[in-house]
Amino acid sequence: MEELDSAPVGFAFDIDGVLYKHTAGVGYVLLPGARESLALLEQQQIPHVFLSNSTGKSEAERAAVLSSLLGVHVPSSKVVLAATPMREVGPRYANSHVLAVALTEESSAQLAAEYGLRNFTTLQSFARRRPHLFPIKPYDRDLQEQGDVSEPAIEAIFVFEAPLDWGEALQIFVDLLRSSGRAGREHEHSGQPVALFWGCPDFHFGASHSVPRLTGGALLMALKAVYTEATGRQLSVHYFGKPYPAVYHTAARALERLAGRAIRRIIMIGDNPASDIRGALAAGEPWYPVLVRTGCFQGPDNDPQHPARHVADDVMAAVVHGLELGRAW
Repeated sequence: MEELDSAPVGFAFDIDGVLYKHTAGVGYVLLPGARESLALLEQQQIPHVFLSNSTGKSEAERAAVLSSLLGVHVPSSKVVLAATPMREVGPRYANSHVLAVALTEESSAQLAAEYGLRNFTTLQSFARRRPHLFPIKPYDRDLQEQGDVSEPAIEAIFVFEAPLDWGEALQIFVDLLRSSGRAGREHEHSGQPVALFWGCPDFHFGASHSVPRLTGGALLMALKAVYTEATGRQLSVHYFGKPYPAVYHTAARALERLAGRAIRRIIMIGDNPASDIRGALAAGEPWYPVLVRTGCFQGPDNDPQHPARHVADDVMAAVVHGLELGRAW
């Protein structure tokens, strides 16, 4: 018998590789069953959120894209991104001088402001002002800015998205993280004065190429290795996004707000065993991970390292399975 103080089931959808694929030069391509599965949940008034490690856009921007593609209205309150839990961190650094990092200078500035950071410098601006930090890059002298040696030290680095130039980013990250916030001035303490908040944890993603492409998590692995080689210390990182716990807690709270009560079982539908499934397994009850074969995962059986509770061919099959479980509970 269903408990009156809880809803039987809610859904959390990964986006890229579950609902659509985004390919350079092609754009967004809907995957089989995407529209139909969302229409079914809307019709039955089943609470659902979109839980994605997508980067480079705010929740409102991602909601607008989903609304257009899926043919249903998706409010920003239903979108939980890798960096969404950073909204609770941003106000603590609102007046601190921080480095904001995303693919472009425009997106770096936009996301920093969106997440409550007021006194930020973008990675791109920081690099232009100090071309000597990465001398092998042919900076346009007309675009160079004069760095101000009296400007405040960097207190934290917020990585919302992997930048375009990984080599430049690695050099500047290591320079700052081994210092007290001023590149080139290595601190004499054993700690790490500059905090690092990382909101793009995926190692790779499914695209048009036959082999998944590297992304922010791969850059972080490189940074860890280079930092340890340069300093002899382990890098301290504040992680955000799947598979780390904070984003699952944020998604569960969003579902409870939509339902107006607790959720007895959350069906996590994802295509990436190392992030979607691993994180849901680690989060434990009430999470129930379902793996689909439309993105990173293409295997005939379950993933051997991070086995889901169920494997489905596509998102519609995953939703049907979740609804059947909900009726059984």
